Amino acid sequence: MRSVKVYAYVIMPNHFHAMVQGEQLSKKLRLTKSYAARQILEVLKRNGHTRWLQKLKECKRSYKRHRTFQVWEEGLHPKQLSTTVMMAQKIAYIHQNPVKAGWVIAPDDWRYSSAGNYLGWQGLIPVTLFAG
Repeated sequence: MRSVKVYAYVIMPNHFHAMVQGEQLSKKLRLTKSYAARQILEVLKRNGHTRWLQKLKECKRSYKRHRTFQVWEEGLHPKQLSTTVMMAQKIAYIHQNPVKAGWVIAPDDWRYSSAGNYLGWQGLIPVTLFAG
């Protein structure tokens, strides 16, 4: 599989947003969510976070018989961006998430975001800068 270009992202305590481009995105995102869920559950179990594990157990849909926990909301919510104006607007929206939530004063103060990448800083995840 070819790689995915990440143009922007923000990881919040209860959700994340990302602007990505690539082939077979649904498959790649499904695999990423599956991998991340396994890692999250492993850390929670290893560190004895029984309260969080119980919450994730309660979130599991009854028809999901092959699993014990539900880490992610089902499905993806993709939006195709057709213009550079739309892309710039979505990047700004993504970066404003932690500000709107009241976690930080400025977007680049949030460590789990690509906002700093756009200021020339090295972020946690490499991004392809959008220069629209």
